[in-house]
Amino acid sequence: MTEFRPVVGPEDRRWLRWLDAECFPDDKPLILDAAHWSLVWQGPVAVAFCGWCRHLEEGFHYRAGVLPESRGQGLQRAMIEYRENAMRDAGIRSAITYTEAYSAASMRSLIACGYRPFEATATTGLVINPAYWRTMVYWRRAI
Repeated sequence: MTEFRPVVGPEDRRWLRWLDAECFPDDKPLILDAAHWSLVWQGPVAVAFCGWCRHLEEGFHYRAGVLPESRGQGLQRAMIEYRENAMRDAGIRSAITYTEAYSAASMRSLIACGYRPFEATATTGLVINPAYWRTMVYWRRAI
């Protein structure tokens, strides 16, 4: 059984940091206080994580990861829907995110959930790293 639970304490934070390092070994670590984080549990093991935050007037899918052995189960799409529900509960009516241009699996999940590309600019505030913002694909959907 798959269960989504918010990150609430030190043990959850350890799971979150571990999952992030396993899913994104070449990236900088998460900024834990930058988002609302949740873990995806299958039995006693966390197999995925996701986070979101408010960005200007929109919800921003901050980051999500699924352990390699748990991929292909629809968890990415489930995490998108889970975060959208949380955003709606917070009064947010549209969501944005970005993917790296080579991340076909993430793009397929976003398209299947109704997201469409949009052209971001340096003034949208979605620029995380100005050195590579033009190499990202930006996505938006009304929720």
